[in-house]
Amino acid sequence: KGGQAHASKGELDALVDWTGGIACLIQGEMVDAAVRFDAAAVQFTALGEPRHAAHAQVPKIMALAMLGRNDDAVACATAVRDQLRLLGDVEAASKVSINLGNLLYRGDRYDAAVEQFREAATQFAFVGDLEHSAMAELGLADALAATGCPAEPAPTSARPRTLAAQHHVPV
Repeated sequence: KGGQAHASKGELDALVDWTGGIACLIQGEMVDAAVRFDAAAVQFTALGEPRHAAHAQVPKIMALAMLGRNDDAVACATAVRDQLRLLGDVEAASKVSINLGNLLYRGDRYDAAVEQFREAATQFAFVGDLEHSAMAELGLADALAATGCPAEPAPTSARPRTLAAQHHVPV
């Protein structure tokens, strides 16, 4: 009434599951958190809200990683990143790419981590997000060093420090 939008029961149910998933994360109940995030995503999808559905899966990546289910976390992050790209949400997709790079790095998949960090750094620089660009550059430097590629890591690790100093970005 009076021009105010009212949420439908489906929207409320999806939000309840999403916030319930966040509460489970905070309480260390990772299995329940993952279940709640999946339920929220299903409900948002049914409502024709694919962007909300994708965003509801982002914290699930953390829950899976905390459970030690690294392969599942990588699969979830890859799917979420791809969906966000399709929806044109480059910044959110790039944040997921940083997380994906960290997961791959922790799983000793350094070459794949390099790809994720490099892509995220490029995308963040393109949209002008200097803080996240520097974070991605640092991850890239670490991943390159882990590959044993001696030629690239030294200049790469200096780049985020220079970027941060020039733009007064905390790293």
